[in-house]
Amino acid sequence: DSIQFAQHSSGRVTGEFLGYHREVHQQTRIPSAKDLDQSRESYAIASYPEFRYRAADGSEQRVREQRVHLFELYKPGEKVEILLSPSGYGDPRLAGFYALYLRDIAVLGTGLAFILVPMLIWYVVMSSLANPEVSAHFNLFWNRVLGEVWSMKVGFLPVRYILIFFAGFMLLGLLIAGIAGLAPYVAQLRFGSGGGLIETLERGRFEEARELIAEGANPNTTNQYHQNPLLLALEAEQQELARLLIEAGAEVNIKSKMLQTPLRVATQSGDLEMVQLLLAKGADPDAPEDENPPVAYALADKRYDIARALIEGGTDLQRGYRYENREYTVGDLTVLAKQPELSELVRQRGGRFTD
Repeated sequence: DSIQFAQHSSGRVTGEFLGYHREVHQQTRIPSAKDLDQSRESYAIASYPEFRYRAADGSEQRVREQRVHLFELYKPGEKVEILLSPSGYGDPRLAGFYALYLRDIAVLGTGLAFILVPMLIWYVVMSSLANPEVSAHFNLFWNRVLGEVWSMKVGFLPVRYILIFFAGFMLLGLLIAGIAGLAPYVAQLRFGSGGGLIETLERGRFEEARELIAEGANPNTTNQYHQNPLLLALEAEQQELARLLIEAGAEVNIKSKMLQTPLRVATQSGDLEMVQLLLAKGADPDAPEDENPPVAYALADKRYDIARALIEGGTDLQRGYRYENREYTVGDLTVLAKQPELSELVRQRGGRFTD
């Protein structure tokens, strides 16, 4: 991810480091459902770097990176080099080896330790077995233990069958986990015409993307972030390309790893026509994994025409959403937004209010 970000960056600028935003993450551990009173809480502090820079249009941009820094090496007021983000990669990032790669190297080092330590143990054991006397004792011990275990039974069932079953089950689990783990890397290889379409959109080559769509490129290929061409086009504010992709059969209910959907992106962009088109093509107006539905963003941004379209498009008006230990419904949100017409619309459609 970091290597691709650096390779595809749209440029570098000099900015000012503002400091670290520290977040305390709390985790509650409960031994079992019977021991609720014995819960234990643990805390971890995560440091997120904040910096600002002057964009090409002269506006000041302030960014808080979402990548945790293991050590707080930068000082407030320090001049820093910033990598501008490629299309589809989110916010800019601090340049430099530490900011870009140290966390990835730490993760890689931990993974290698899990491989190298067993290899070292294996090397020591095999070196010991090279001694004929040690090898003979080991073989005698191993054959005796294996013979006893192999002849044991659990009820009427031989233990060897149980061991074979569990070994097969574990191998199957490892195979599935390996395939799932390789999926993001396979996505980066960009096989087929759909992969080319993804790459052109990420690099902002929109005319080339238009040609690929016309040639029948797969509109449902995804990248390593589970973004399809439709999501990338909407995030780049390329509405015409988005319409072409929808007509070509792009999945309108795709959900990226950042929990972004086409409908949510269109809502936050204030594009009423796109919201209506997505709803007409079967886009789900609710987002089960997210704490807020698209209509909540529409109301918060005072995009009341979009909020109306989402309510009329089938937003769940019975569901409650938790915020600061209180439950809110879509009806409650319209009341808080002081939009009586929308509140009345919710009532007419049988929506629920908590107050």
